[in-house]
Amino acid sequence: STLKQKLKINYKTFELSRSEQPYSIDLCDYNKTENIFNEIKPNIIINLAANTNLDSLESNFDESINFNFNIIKNIVDYILINKKNIKLIHLTTDQYYNLSKLNKENEINIINNYTFSKYISEIYASKINSLILRTNFFGKSYSKNKLSFSDIIINSLKNNKSISLFNDVIFSPLSMKTLSEIILKILNTNVNGIYNLGSKKGMSKYDFGIELAKLYSYDVSLIKMINLEDKQLIAKRPFDMRMDVSKFENKFNISLPNLIDEIKHLK
Repeated sequence: STLKQKLKINYKTFELSRSEQPYSIDLCDYNKTENIFNEIKPNIIINLAANTNLDSLESNFDESINFNFNIIKNIVDYILINKKNIKLIHLTTDQYYNLSKLNKENEINIINNYTFSKYISEIYASKINSLILRTNFFGKSYSKNKLSFSDIIINSLKNNKSISLFNDVIFSPLSMKTLSEIILKILNTNVNGIYNLGSKKGMSKYDFGIELAKLYSYDVSLIKMINLEDKQLIAKRPFDMRMDVSKFENKFNISLPNLIDEIKHLK
């Protein structure tokens, strides 16, 4: 939703989703995908469609494949079958990573149905002119139906409700604003491949919540520290998703920010 607002300034955009008009479309259906692309004739496709409910997908492998692989397969097949010169930007995930260090692009760890489906979507997207960005993001969501991770924390604190956050799960997300601005900068490059795109000097999700509380002067005692094993989750989760972003910085000559600065920019 943040990217959509920024793209509209300089681009003619067509927003495809299952529910919103005028372009309501099931991208899991190849024929419908082909028809809509023939109608709008895109030069660039940015794929943000995915199912990220890890526990639900762990119980339903077919659903994981349908949403996280088949959509990309249909987009790529359309480009290949119709011999279209279309740039694909495909956003994927930092959930592959689990080493206690900055994880490079080749250091993946497939631990659940979600990461498997996202990984094979990357392989398929690589068959064409595609830029694959592994990322994580937070910030004020413009979507009425889906709150971001930071929205959930802020809403709890604002309403004086406690919230439990993992002390042993570390990540390095970007703000939606920064991520959208970077995508705009690299939109028309001829670069292909897979790149980590996140912030530097990541932190635990617990520390992230503490920094948000400080930023808005909320009661930090409302944030409770828990460990991943304390939650009875169906799908396995990684502990350390911090990304080595040097490949992206060197290729695009863009210096990525520290996570603490991204949090401060929220306000």
